[in-house]
Amino acid sequence: MMTPRERIKAVMDFKKPDVLPWCERFYDETLVKWLNEGLPADKVLVIDWEVRVGGVSLLNWPIIKGFNPYKFFGCYNFLSLTVPLDLGPLPRYRQRILRENERYVDVLTQTGAVARRFKEAEHVWYSMPMFLEFPVKDRKSWEEYKLRLNPHDPCRQPKD
Repeated sequence: MMTPRERIKAVMDFKKPDVLPWCERFYDETLVKWLNEGLPADKVLVIDWEVRVGGVSLLNWPIIKGFNPYKFFGCYNFLSLTVPLDLGPLPRYRQRILRENERYVDVLTQTGAVARRFKEAEHVWYSMPMFLEFPVKDRKSWEEYKLRLNPHDPCRQPKD
């Protein structure tokens, strides 16, 4: 029997794994919804709030403790299969609020996209934003943006 790493490596090398790896990412908010809709909750210990390091800031995130959806559904956590490379634009754009009204806030993200988010939602950080524009609009803006995608930038790889 192959390990998860061996399965992924086999697929990446165009070889046949013992079982085809199924990679998934379940949002905790989605799991809460599924639990309310009847997903067996007998192993859930608590739905709690936990501070996790996410990108550049610490976020207070909802987390389900005591239930492993990956084991339940028989798949791998997509995030556990990541390669520690920074694939985003370097240097990052300075994240800032561009405009806001009673309902929305438009933010320039660190990738250069402009995203509109609800100001008030059950889980504001979890709701999908509406992307209004992206930094690449034409050939000229692509030439400028691709300078931020330099694969040889030493910040792309971990120090160890």
